[in-house]
Amino acid sequence: MMKALRKFAVQNDIPSVDLIAALDQDRHHMLSWVHLSPTANRIIARTLTDELAHKFCPMQAKSHALGQGPE
Repeated sequence: MMKALRKFAVQNDIPSVDLIAALDQDRHHMLSWVHLSPTANRIIARTLTDELAHKFCPMQAKSHALGQGPE
């Protein structure tokens, strides 16, 4: 399913963020397959924030990645 979703996004020039991959190493924060702990929600929020910053504020995203930007 994710493979098809990625293909659809590329074919239709739709940005996408792989939130499943973001949680792969932290699956213990998933309370169920649809319910997330507060920590998992923070991981998702950070992943989305990083992607948006990269797309719309590339200089800030770069300095944040280097530990120079605001937390």
